[in-house]
Formats: sequence, C-alpha cells, structure tokens
Amino acid sequence: MLATRRTLRYLRLPKQLSPLLNSQFQFCHLHTTFPTRSKDPSAPPPSSPPTLLAPPTIVIKPPIEEYVRQIREQYGNYLPAGLLEENEYKLYERYYGRPTRLLQTGETIVREDNLFPPPETPAVEALYAQVARRLSPHEWAQKEEEDDLDDHFVTGSPRLFHTHPLTSVSRFGTFPSTIALPRKVEGETETLIVDVAPQQLVDSAHNTLGGPHLQFSPIYSHKRSKRALDIPLNPTNPHMSNIDADVYLSAVMPGLYAQCLSSLTELRRRLGSDWVLGGDGDEKGVKNVLDVGSGGAGILAWRSIIEAEEERRRDELEERTDWGAPPAAKEGSGLRAVVVTAPDALRGKASRLLDNTTFITRMPDVNFENLFHTPGVDTEKNKAQPRKLYDLIIASNRLLPIVKRFYRRQIIDQLWSHLNPNGGVLLMIEKGTPMGFEAIAGARSTILKNYLQDVGEAFQSRATTNADGSTSDRTTKGPGAIIAPCTNHEQCPLFIHGATDGTQRKDYCRFSQRFRRPQYLQKIAKRSSNNTEDIEYSYVAFRRGTDHRADTKNKISPTKEDFSTTPVDGGAGTEIEGPYTMAQLRNHTLTLPRIVLAPLKRPGHIIMDVCTPEGMLERWTVPRSLGKVEYRDARKSRWGDLWALGAKTRVRRNIKVGSENNRSLSKLIAIRDPYDGGVRAIVKDKTTAYLKSKKKQAKEDRKVERLERKQEAIEKHAEMIKMHKERKLREKGLRKEGDRQTHAEKVRISRERRRKEQEWDM
Repeated sequence: MLATRRTLRYLRLPKQLSPLLNSQFQFCHLHTTFPTRSKDPSAPPPSSPPTLLAPPTIVIKPPIEEYVRQIREQYGNYLPAGLLEENEYKLYERYYGRPTRLLQTGETIVREDNLFPPPETPAVEALYAQVARRLSPHEWAQKEEEDDLDDHFVTGSPRLFHTHPLTSVSRFGTFPSTIALPRKVEGETETLIVDVAPQQLVDSAHNTLGGPHLQFSPIYSHKRSKRALDIPLNPTNPHMSNIDADVYLSAVMPGLYAQCLSSLTELRRRLGSDWVLGGDGDEKGVKNVLDVGSGGAGILAWRSIIEAEEERRRDELEERTDWGAPPAAKEGSGLRAVVVTAPDALRGKASRLLDNTTFITRMPDVNFENLFHTPGVDTEKNKAQPRKLYDLIIASNRLLPIVKRFYRRQIIDQLWSHLNPNGGVLLMIEKGTPMGFEAIAGARSTILKNYLQDVGEAFQSRATTNADGSTSDRTTKGPGAIIAPCTNHEQCPLFIHGATDGTQRKDYCRFSQRFRRPQYLQKIAKRSSNNTEDIEYSYVAFRRGTDHRADTKNKISPTKEDFSTTPVDGGAGTEIEGPYTMAQLRNHTLTLPRIVLAPLKRPGHIIMDVCTPEGMLERWTVPRSLGKVEYRDARKSRWGDLWALGAKTRVRRNIKVGSENNRSLSKLIAIRDPYDGGVRAIVKDKTTAYLKSKKKQAKEDRKVERLERKQEAIEKHAEMIKMHKERKLREKGLRKEGDRQTHAEKVRISRERRRKEQEWDM
C-alpha cells in the first residue's frame, strides 16, 4: 500500500484530470489499516463477522514540483504549518526561500489589495484639491486618527507588523492623540468653582482673556493672537483675585496640561523609561521637578508620565513572573515636586489638585556656583544646607511677556543655574505664535552660545575686553545637547535673520496637540457642538551634563534591510528581529530629520517639509516608486515625526520671515537694538504715558495735515488766478487783432466806393 501511494504520487496525470485539481483542493491521509485495528486488543471479538468496508477515497497528488508550485500560488509568502512534508518543505525553500510566516490553525490571510489605489482622473484630483483647501491640518489629523490601531497590526492576525521599526521608534505625539484632564483633577476643579455663578465665571473669563475665543490666553495661538505678547493670568504675578484664579483653573489649566504632556511624552520617547523611573544603568530617574509658569500643570503632566511608566513596568513583570503585580510605588517613586506660584488665591486652589507638592512664591536667585558647573566636580560652598538642584525644570510662558533681551537672559541664567549638571533636563514652552517661536529660538541660541560646548563655530563665545583694556578668557562651557525637537546644534534655519516684529512671518517652528475641553470650559468657550480643541506651541528641551553625540557605544547607522520579520516557533505571532538595542535606536533617532509641518499627501507621492540634522530646511518627496514600506510609512507620517526612511527628491525650501519694508498695521512697538539695528523686542504698551504721547503725536499729525491741505489750496488758488489772467490777456489780444482787421476792411470798402463814384461821374 505504501508503494502504491508513492507510485500514485509521482504519476503523470492525464490532461482530462488536470482541471479537477485547482488551488482549493483538500487533502486526506491514506490509512493502511482498517479502523478496527486501532481498537483495544483485549476487547472481545464481534459476534458477527466483520463487514467489509468500502475502500477509502484516494486523492491523487500531482508531482512534488507541481504541488509545491500550487501551494505557493495559493498561499503566497505565507505557509500553513504542517502542510508540507520534510522533502516538500526543502524543495519549497530551495525554490522560494523561507516563508514569511507559518500560519497556525484558525488564522486567515487578509490581503490589502487597495493599499496602492490606481491613478485618479483629473476630475477626482480636482475634487481632492478642493476638499484639501477646505480642511485644516487638524481636521486631516482627526480624519486619520481612526487608523491609529491599524498602523502596526492586521485584523485577524495577531502581531503582524506593517510599520517599519525605525518609523515606529520615531513617532511623535501621544496615544491616543486627544489628551484629556485626569478625572480626579477635573472633578476637583468642578468642586473649586461650584461656589461661583456660571455667568460670572464666563463674563470674567471673557473680560480677562479677550472674549469667547480666549485670544489672550497663553494656550491660544490662532490668527487673533499672533501679535499678542501680554499674558493676563500669569502664575508668577502676585496680583490675582479669587475669580481670576477660578478662571485660570477652568480656562487655562487644561491647555497647559496638554502642552506639557505632549512635550514630556516626546522627551520620554527620546530618553527612555529609565530616565523617568531609574534603572540598572547610569540613569537614576527624575527625583526633583520644578514647575515655573504653569501653576502646577507641568507637575500634573509629569505624574501622568510616571503613572503610565509604572503601569507598563507592572505589566512587563506580570508577563515575566507568576507572582502577580508588585505593590504600587508611593508618590511617583519618591518624586519631590516644587511649583512657583506667586498669587495666594491660586496657590490655595492649586494645592487642592496637587498632593505632596511644595509651593514657593518666586523663582530662586541665580546660583552662580552652579551656572558654569563642571559635571562630577563639587563646587557647593554651603555643605550644611546646599541649594536644591532639579532633575527636570518645566518653564512655561516665561520668556514671551518679557520685553528686553537682558531680562530674558536673566531668566535663562536662573533656570540653568538650578538644573542638575549631571543629566538635568530643561524644558521651555511658549505659545505657538511667531513671537513665541522667536522667544524659544532666542533662548536656544543663548544656551548653545554660552553654556554648551562643541556646538559649532556659530556659537563659540568670544573673549571680552574689560574697561582697563585687559582681555578675559572665554567662558568655560560644559557638555550637553538638545533633546527635542531639534536634531541639529547649528543656527536654527528659521532664525537665521534674527528677531522680527512677527507680523509678516509665515514660517515658524511649532507643534500641534489636541485636547478635550471639560464641561466647564465648554461653557466658557461657548462651543457646545465640539468638545475638542487644537493648540499649537513651540518648545525646546536641553540636557545638561550628557551629550548623546559623544556616545560612541550606541552610535549606529541602521538601514531598512537590517530588520526582518520571522515567525515564532510554536506561536501564532511574529517577531521583529534586529541587531540593535532600544538604547541604540533611541540614540539614532536624535540624528534624524524632523517633519516641521503637516505632510502633503498626494496621489502617488507625499511631500514633507523637514528640518535636517545639518541645520537646513528642505522639502522631501517620497513617491510610490521609492518602495512599498517607505510609501506606506510616509502616508502614515504626521506633523512632528522623525523620518528615517529617506526620500527620492530633496530640495531647499524657501523661508518666509517677512520684510522690514512691509508696513505693520498692528499696535505693537518694535524696540530696536542700538548696536546691530535689529529688532530687540516687541511690546504692546498700554500705559498712560504711551497713550498721551500717542494722542499728542496724532494731534501733531492732524495739524501738519491741515497745514499741508491749506498750502495746497493756496497754491491751487494762485495757479487758477494765473490761468485766469493769461486767458484775459489772450482775449484782449484777440479783440485788438479783430479791431485792426475791421478798420482795414472799412478803409478798403471806403476806397472802393470812392473809386466807383468817380467812374460814374466820368
């Protein structure tokens, strides 16, 4: 029987039987014994003689080469486990290589036939262009939010990865993409404002923050507030009433929380989990946090990061052990939080939202011993009570309200002097407006020039000349680097021309974050139909004492081919295998270009505006012909992502920063720098002296205008008189000429008459 099976297998099939074998045939095994042979031999024999069974159905297999080819055509790159025998599997590998995945029992294959749609007609492309003009980038992001869960997995197939690992590790933003206040904070805020009449709260918010749009709010960054610098509700200002504190908690705090959480999430992605909670390596975790300018929103966001990391570690421990989850750590693994809040009213209300938090009324003075501190060297003179250094400082809206440049420099010195020189992180956030970006860009240039070493010739400090003619040495700078969003340490390509008045600037670096408005903010904003809002902000984060550019151990140059998907033996999933560790991949992302605007997704190609590690602003095009993985990941890319898969076309992008010749129609005052002639600051002055001087200037302008009109009228009148005299003279001359002609005609007629009379007499 075995010989018969082997003979039938290699039998050449006739042509009339070949159509019966298609790709959907079934297989069954040919047994050499009857079913009764498999029973217990000790069982008694049957009373009646056994009935002869019909011979089993024989399914004829084609030759082994034809059979393997049919299996390949039916299943493609995937292969059901156990379908092929050993010799058949060897022939399969010799012809087609190893299968991408071994399908287990119950698994199905989902083919994405519409991944690359056919080219559209001109009419359809015109319709797409019309819809794209009407939709904002945030609406496009909301439309693509439904595909977040499909970025990595295929429905019906567990852990079948599509996104390239270099793309996954370079993502920007939170997941889910819409941020909401913690339920505890939202409920406590409702309790704090329950004693205030709703209409009184709404009216106070509109009067303080500029109407229902809240355009003077530090989180509002749309067209109406692009020129505004003043922040009415500032936690560092001691003058704030109880109703103002309620307005701050209800109208400003949710947006500040979203800004801080979005930027802190990006820091967590770039620095890793050990930076947050500590680990076995050099990272000791963040223990001391200082929040300046947000009234506690930064501490709330950081505690959300800690809770997420602790939950992730508990889940990983549960997967590795059978002992269950470990006990939860108390107060964020020993976190010591400090919030700078000057107003008494806001400090009392914010303490209800933040437990185990220290509130101070002002920022500590500059710690000159730590301003240019070398890592690893103890320079603290007061050993009994040393000054506190912070592992993380979150500074929100600290630079924008300040007018003069040297005042901003003092704020930067304060923040830098209290930063831990052994790995401390300074995060600075401003409004996503042209002026907010210029404040961040100016702070970036100041820190690179004065505090960080080996950052290029553009930021090398110069030797200064003293009053007596002597020359002081250059400032000793320490190690450090920019963590986000920049991946270059050169001059910002959008800030090459320096500060402007901001009214004509079109291109500036900012990022977007969507958050859900609580119910009380819905009433203040008077937007009952939509409870989400998109805010834009500019930020920069530095790490002091640690420079990832000098980390030669984790420096790699990966390619797309370094990563492969292999099936898991005995499992139903796949694993992404690569030769690099997560620390190496994180260090590599700090050298990638970042998408600084929403990608333009066109049929067949994607256009991305990126800021390169060389300090250039370029426009990259990723067409479908570049590769299937590159094209799909480019279509899934978003504003703020780092891009690791290259492009086919790269061109320099023109930058629109405005022109000094363009007349500004705003009420802002540009303060010029007397040394270089550039704009030093832009202020919105509303003092009494300014209003009086403006009124006096307007009066003088009106007087000059009246004199000009009067002089113009006099000149016009004199011109008219002159023209009238000339006309009179011309008329008089014509009359004289006419009189002479008339007299000559009369003389001629008289002479003619006398001549005729003489002829008649003769």
